[in-house]
Amino acid sequence: MPSDRSLIYVTHIDQVMAAGISAILGSSPNFAVGTIHSSPTIPANVSAIVADYLEGMRLARDASWPDACRPPVLVIMNFAKEVQVRDALDAGVHGYLLQDCFTDELIDAVSQLTKGMRYVSAKVAMSIAASVTGTSLTPRESDVLQFLGNGYCNKVIARELDIGVGTVKSHIKGVMTRLNAKARTEAVVIASQRGPIAANVDSCPAHRQLNSGP
Repeated sequence: MPSDRSLIYVTHIDQVMAAGISAILGSSPNFAVGTIHSSPTIPANVSAIVADYLEGMRLARDASWPDACRPPVLVIMNFAKEVQVRDALDAGVHGYLLQDCFTDELIDAVSQLTKGMRYVSAKVAMSIAASVTGTSLTPRESDVLQFLGNGYCNKVIARELDIGVGTVKSHIKGVMTRLNAKARTEAVVIASQRGPIAANVDSCPAHRQLNSGP
């Protein structure tokens, strides 16, 4: 392998994805590509690693790598929930890319990592920005949103939370305003996409009470 080519190691749970990523990166004159099939052990001189989400998280947290020698990890996944992206970046992942990216973006992202920089795709960045700029829901709005996600109507929500139907409607309006949603179903979709809101909703007192059993 010529010394001016960066060694990129590809490991992905989806073998078809792994083959495609390897082929794309291998088409660049700047990269030499290794995979788990050609080398079960990651070479010490690897310049960057491209992996699926779980493997990328594991490699980023792998304590066996000295910090000075730890190769940057680029995660490629088919979702961009804000909570997963933040967890990945906090774990030490250097890049996050979606599976529907163009081949040029994949090559550019890996190039950035080999130069010591980070890379987050525009779609992922927009997802994070949308969550960061959003206003947090109140505890009661979170309760109502959880019930909406489970398909409850206003009357049932009012009965379960021991509040009036008019109050439920007011909370739903507040949820839609805070999430910039035009309909209650859209509010549920937005909340589930952002991740942290769904997590907060799952931990609300009303939800715990309903699922705690006798």
